[in-house]
Amino acid sequence: MKNWIFIVKAQGNVEAKTIYATLMKEGEWGLGEKTPRRTRIEPDDRVVFYLGSPMMQFAGTARTTSKAIPRSAEQKRHLREEVKIPDVSDYMVSLSDIETWIVPKDAKTIVPSLEFIGKKDAWGVYLQGGVREVSDADYARIVAAAGAPGAAGV
Repeated sequence: MKNWIFIVKAQGNVEAKTIYATLMKEGEWGLGEKTPRRTRIEPDDRVVFYLGSPMMQFAGTARTTSKAIPRSAEQKRHLREEVKIPDVSDYMVSLSDIETWIVPKDAKTIVPSLEFIGKKDAWGVYLQGGVREVSDADYARIVAAAGAPGAAGV
């Protein structure tokens, strides 16, 4: 089992939090063809979600139930036309055990404790690229800082 941060940013006029909420309702997460580490995602991996600028917040957790699989033309059409996500990715990962935190956690307050962030004053560059693998310890730190259930169950 691996731990991931899945990163979402705004697309045109659609805010990151709207895209996140929409994908959680769909029970899936999109990944681009060139997303680093896309092929390393396995069923039952743990995920924490990060909403990019201007929000810069961790928003919730989930478990993967699939590897990254190609989206069908019908799935892409549904997301673009019915769900209103402007830039639909070519791949997706199915999710379960989705937990959206009532109060997202400001990333700036967690950054000092995260091992994967080498340069704390330039932490934003560590949360780019769509997907970031993190250690059990860093996953637990993010979840615990949010006061979310499951923080101790690492």
